[in-house]
Amino acid sequence: MKRDKQRLRGRARFLRVLIFVLFVLKMEEGQPKKTVFRALGEFYNKCIRVFRVARKPNSFEVKQVSKVSALGILAIGMIGFIIGVIFTLFFL
Repeated sequence: MKRDKQRLRGRARFLRVLIFVLFVLKMEEGQPKKTVFRALGEFYNKCIRVFRVARKPNSFEVKQVSKVSALGILAIGMIGFIIGVIFTLFFL
């Protein structure tokens, strides 16, 4: 019984992904209709093009992104802490 539920969930997930891909690859009006396989092939080619253009970041870029991310996390943490202190002072 449990395997059947897992199998159904897997199929449902696959169908959701397929519907999403088909939605993303929706054709514009006025263009000839494409088959699903042709649309998926074009999507694959676009993904490959992005991977070819992408490159590995150098150490400076990694450090810079890390610093900016750390500052963002600290800022959100400080905002949450301040809101928590305000609620503690005024509502308890």
